[in-house]
Amino acid sequence: MRERKSYINQANRSPTLQPLPTPAPTYTPVPALDDDLLATFQTLTRLNTTNCVLPCWWNLVPRDTNFEEVLTFVRDNELDRRGLDNIYSSEPLRSYLNGGTFVFYFYENPQAIDFHMTFSFYEDDLLRSLSLSFFNPGDWLAPESDHVSFNSVVSELEETPAIYIFQNIREITPNIETTPSYLQSINSRSDEYTITLYDQEHRIRISYLFRLIQQEIGENEMGINTWQLCPNLDHTISIEMLLLGEEIVEDLPNPQYWSIPEDSFGLYMDTEEFVQFFIDNPDGCLNVYANRDQ
Repeated sequence: MRERKSYINQANRSPTLQPLPTPAPTYTPVPALDDDLLATFQTLTRLNTTNCVLPCWWNLVPRDTNFEEVLTFVRDNELDRRGLDNIYSSEPLRSYLNGGTFVFYFYENPQAIDFHMTFSFYEDDLLRSLSLSFFNPGDWLAPESDHVSFNSVVSELEETPAIYIFQNIREITPNIETTPSYLQSINSRSDEYTITLYDQEHRIRISYLFRLIQQEIGENEMGINTWQLCPNLDHTISIEMLLLGEEIVEDLPNPQYWSIPEDSFGLYMDTEEFVQFFIDNPDGCLNVYANRDQ
């Protein structure tokens, strides 16, 4: 028997469904949580002029300003944002003020804190310390309000402070297990540079973390990658400022991990020259050697 052939009418065949292209995600800017407070913050920082120089900040001075004055300052400027931001505390402001952290978001990234501050007080209610932290200040702090950048601070201080430069921890202790815990997160990248400024007389400690710029010439004749340190706001990753009512005695630099400028990678200048260079050249840069070949 002849096998019957099966014929399919191609015209009646159901078309093959193709998957629809996935639409590109759209980004809707989300206003920063404390965007409405940024103007007040900029004004306060801009008013830090010759009438209020470090260790004075926003007319708050350790061992001079009292608890009630700080409380009034926080309330008058609406700096207690705990009910609006994603940090919450049920403590009354009067209790939270001593040791609580006030957090602010001035930029669109909801995951990144841009600024926070903490107060502590002596038993007699005088301000003991004021701690301020700025993160990526070049993204949100107006240049005319800049009284925190390295160049601005060294220009406003009457005396040259002690300056310590943190050497790259990966070069000193390649094995992370032998690195002190408080140093494990500091300057672990070759394109970052940490400087800590100490003014014992005025009880000031400020730590800067900078993003270095790699020079186009690549490596120099010694086989060392050459980078530039430009300590302005645009290249500042973070600033941690501590103003104290007493002499700074803790966390002094360990010479195993820190060096003064004349001992640092390729600077070949003392502290006075280092500071004066940036006073004379606010937008200037220095070559540093942050990544030596093994």
